[in-house]
Amino acid sequence: VDLQSRGKLDHERVFQVRTNVECYFRGLTFDTYDGQFWSQSQEELETLNVQNPPFTFMPPASNATDVVQIFYIDRPLSNLVMFSPDAYQVFFPSQILYQDKAGCLRAPFVLDKDMVYSVVSRQSHMTPRRLARLPRRDPELRKLTAYLQLPENLPPRVGELSRQIVGSRAGYYERAQALGLYLSTNYAYDLDVPRFEENHDVVDAFLFESKRGYCEHFAAAMTVMCRSLKIPARYCTGFLPGTYNPFSGFREVYGDQAHAWVEVYIPGYGWMTFDPTPGGDLAPELNSGSAAHNRWLGLAVLQYLGEKLGVSVTRLAIWLVGIGVGLLGVAGLRALAPRPKQDPVLACLLQAWQLL
Repeated sequence: VDLQSRGKLDHERVFQVRTNVECYFRGLTFDTYDGQFWSQSQEELETLNVQNPPFTFMPPASNATDVVQIFYIDRPLSNLVMFSPDAYQVFFPSQILYQDKAGCLRAPFVLDKDMVYSVVSRQSHMTPRRLARLPRRDPELRKLTAYLQLPENLPPRVGELSRQIVGSRAGYYERAQALGLYLSTNYAYDLDVPRFEENHDVVDAFLFESKRGYCEHFAAAMTVMCRSLKIPARYCTGFLPGTYNPFSGFREVYGDQAHAWVEVYIPGYGWMTFDPTPGGDLAPELNSGSAAHNRWLGLAVLQYLGEKLGVSVTRLAIWLVGIGVGLLGVAGLRALAPRPKQDPVLACLLQAWQLL
């Protein structure tokens, strides 16, 4: 991933998903940062074989919710298999899949238009209070040194700012939350940010000079800042949850909803998603639950129509109320309008005709 690349994605639908929980769809993760690019230090893939579906990756976690996702591909894509994190069952039209060290999946062929596959993930029930009580000793931490890597020439002020932000907070979750909140509230989202100075660390330039950028810069900054505090973190790419269509029941995901975010390792819990980009959901796994559109269908309809028409939900609601009031007014005027007198003989004939 080149953090200096610039360009805009098209608003063409990529895939649709029927899911019971609003979630991010992960494609790839990266562990190595050199000041300009993110890459994977281990590109070896494990071949997974199954005679009959599904592919099963780990036993279901206790005290967790099944996140069911049915993907309908709308245009040809690469061989990346998108899914909500912590997948344990994948129903895919192939007897072979490839898995990298971070658990990301690839198919043995590109994903063609009209392809359908399903994934079942497990999402643990967690709250900030429960996360704060988790033990900080975790034997898995010794295996995650690759997710602490930093470039040798990273300016010291990046770590100094990180320590200043977290202050006396000791827990991994509390520190990651503080870093993400600081980025989302003190930096501006800008798709037209100019290229940073060549041979200058991009994260440092974003934090101290530009102070504006797009999702790749926010995600890279938080990942590096976590690592400067010895918190394992990795850079992730994929897609946002998309737009819920209340008429079809699917979430529609478009090309310009491609996104980058961070996964932070929380001892006693595992990898947790954080999105420090302004306007995003800072901790999606803590705020998801059942999708809100199942409870507020009327609001979902307004949001969907507002997005398609390019207007805010408030303005659309005002328009609809105005139209409704206008129609009621017309109906009232018609009801109050004097009716023409009818010939009594004709009225009797009409009544007799209705009785036949």
